[in-house]
Amino acid sequence: MIPISSVFANLEATYTLFSEFILDRNYSQQPNVVGWPNYRPGISKQVYAKQYQDLISERQFSFLLIDGSAVQIHYAYDERGLKKVRLALYPVPKTVVVEPEQFDLYYDETISEVLESHYMLLHELMGQGVSVSNTTHVRFDYDRDVTSHSINHLQIDGIQEIRIPFKHLIMPFHFMDFLIKNMYNEDYKAMSSSAGMRYLVAASKGQRIDIPLDNDYQSIFISM
Repeated sequence: MIPISSVFANLEATYTLFSEFILDRNYSQQPNVVGWPNYRPGISKQVYAKQYQDLISERQFSFLLIDGSAVQIHYAYDERGLKKVRLALYPVPKTVVVEPEQFDLYYDETISEVLESHYMLLHELMGQGVSVSNTTHVRFDYDRDVTSHSINHLQIDGIQEIRIPFKHLIMPFHFMDFLIKNMYNEDYKAMSSSAGMRYLVAASKGQRIDIPLDNDYQSIFISM
């Protein structure tokens, strides 16, 4: 299993490589954790904009990116080795620009009572000056001891019932590289052939761990 010293070294090297995309860093190594100070476990049940607000104000992040998005990188260990991993992206909340009158049209067209109630609530909120946000966070979770679902999976916060099994346990660089490549593609291209990038790609790939999946068919979802 990946030693804690290797995770922290990988995180440090990742920060050095991607520092131009990072406004603030807030990570540390503690006796059994690579994460951030005053870590607060659990998933917020608040609306997404409030989740994001609390996360920023309480500094529950490893990195704050240049567009304001927050990244969480957390590896927890015990006497048996690696116990939990959380790799999450909280993008800046985005507002959906919809005129209140459009909700009247949506309401007239729908045949679902659930959607009717939803549209009526959105219309009421907008009438009170409350914007509508369509953003959510996304995360990779690993929990060695969980039995109710896949121990290693991808989850989108707004879809609580679905967890997509993930085939590998990855290093911090893998996650940050994926984010930076997709969020800042043009700037990423300029650094993709650097010596630091080549080194971290090779080193991180060598430390990737395969996770056994419960059913072979699940591997069709994600096989990174």
